[in-house]
Amino acid sequence: EFQRAQSLLSTDREASIDILHSIVKRDIQENDEEAVQVKEQSILELGSLLAKTGQAAELGGLLKYVRPFLNSISKAKAARLVRSLLDLFLDMEAATGQEH
Repeated sequence: EFQRAQSLLSTDREASIDILHSIVKRDIQENDEEAVQVKEQSILELGSLLAKTGQAAELGGLLKYVRPFLNSISKAKAARLVRSLLDLFLDMEAATGQEH
Protein backbone atom coordinates (compact mmCIF):
# COMPACT_ATOMS: atom_id res chain seq x y z
CA GLU A 1 0.00 0.00 0.00
CA PHE A 2 2.87 2.36 0.84
CA GLN A 3 4.44 1.60 -2.57
CA ARG A 4 1.11 2.37 -4.24
CA ALA A 5 0.98 5.74 -2.49
CA GLN A 6 4.51 6.50 -3.65
CA SER A 7 3.73 5.53 -7.23
CA LEU A 8 0.77 7.93 -7.24
CA LEU A 9 2.85 10.89 -6.02
CA SER A 10 3.55 12.26 -9.47
CA THR A 11 0.14 11.58 -11.00
CA ASP A 12 -2.47 11.87 -8.24
CA ARG A 13 -1.33 13.57 -5.05
CA GLU A 14 -4.81 13.52 -3.48
CA ALA A 15 -5.09 9.74 -3.86
CA SER A 16 -1.59 9.38 -2.45
CA ILE A 17 -2.51 11.56 0.54
CA ASP A 18 -5.65 9.45 1.13
CA ILE A 19 -3.68 6.19 1.10
CA LEU A 20 -1.03 7.58 3.45
CA HIS A 21 -3.76 8.88 5.79
CA SER A 22 -5.25 5.38 5.96
CA ILE A 23 -1.85 3.86 6.80
CA VAL A 24 -1.17 6.47 9.49
CA LYS A 25 -4.61 5.94 11.07
CA ARG A 26 -4.16 2.17 11.26
CA ASP A 27 -3.53 0.62 14.67
CA ILE A 28 -0.45 -1.57 14.65
CA GLN A 29 1.25 -3.95 17.05
CA GLU A 30 4.25 -2.32 18.74
CA ASN A 31 6.29 -5.51 18.30
CA ASP A 32 5.64 -5.68 14.53
CA GLU A 33 8.83 -3.98 13.38
CA GLU A 34 7.84 -3.92 9.70
CA ALA A 35 4.47 -2.31 10.42
CA VAL A 36 6.14 0.28 12.68
CA GLN A 37 8.63 1.11 9.92
CA VAL A 38 5.90 1.44 7.28
CA LYS A 39 3.93 3.73 9.59
CA GLU A 40 7.03 5.89 10.24
CA GLN A 41 7.69 6.20 6.50
CA SER A 42 4.04 6.98 5.84
CA ILE A 43 4.02 9.73 8.48
CA LEU A 44 7.10 11.36 6.93
CA GLU A 45 5.81 11.00 3.38
CA LEU A 46 2.40 12.38 4.34
CA GLY A 47 4.03 15.29 6.16
CA SER A 48 6.13 16.05 3.12
CA LEU A 49 3.12 15.93 0.80
CA LEU A 50 1.06 18.18 3.08
CA ALA A 51 3.93 20.68 3.18
CA LYS A 52 4.34 20.62 -0.61
CA THR A 53 0.62 21.23 -1.11
CA GLY A 54 0.51 24.07 1.43
CA GLN A 55 -1.74 22.33 3.95
CA ALA A 56 -0.32 23.81 7.16
CA ALA A 57 -3.34 23.05 9.35
CA GLU A 58 -3.35 19.40 8.27
CA LEU A 59 0.39 19.14 8.93
CA GLY A 60 -0.13 20.52 12.44
CA GLY A 61 -3.00 18.08 12.93
CA LEU A 62 -0.81 15.19 11.80
CA LEU A 63 1.75 16.09 14.44
CA LYS A 64 -0.94 16.00 17.14
CA TYR A 65 -2.54 12.83 15.78
CA VAL A 66 0.68 10.77 15.86
CA ARG A 67 1.48 11.52 19.53
CA PRO A 68 0.20 8.15 20.82
CA PHE A 69 2.29 6.36 18.18
CA LEU A 70 5.36 8.38 19.17
CA ASN A 71 4.96 7.14 22.75
CA SER A 72 5.09 3.54 21.53
CA ILE A 73 8.42 3.81 19.66
CA SER A 74 11.93 4.57 20.90
CA LYS A 75 12.67 8.12 21.98
CA ALA A 76 15.31 8.46 19.27
CA LYS A 77 12.88 7.46 16.50
CA ALA A 78 10.16 9.68 17.96
CA ALA A 79 12.54 12.64 18.16
CA ARG A 80 13.61 12.12 14.54
CA LEU A 81 10.00 11.99 13.36
CA VAL A 82 8.97 15.08 15.33
CA ARG A 83 12.01 17.02 14.16
CA SER A 84 11.36 16.10 10.53
CA LEU A 85 7.71 17.15 10.74
CA LEU A 86 8.58 20.40 12.53
CA ASP A 87 11.25 21.18 9.94
CA LEU A 88 8.67 20.69 7.17
CA PHE A 89 6.26 22.96 9.02
CA LEU A 90 8.85 25.68 9.63
CA ASP A 91 10.14 25.51 6.05
CA MET A 92 6.56 25.90 4.88
CA GLU A 93 6.02 28.96 7.07
CA ALA A 94 9.28 30.49 5.85
CA ALA A 95 8.24 29.96 2.24
CA THR A 96 4.84 31.59 2.71
CA GLY A 97 5.96 34.27 5.14
CA GLN A 98 3.06 33.39 7.42
CA GLU A 99 3.12 32.58 11.08
CA HIS A 100 0.29 30.92 12.93
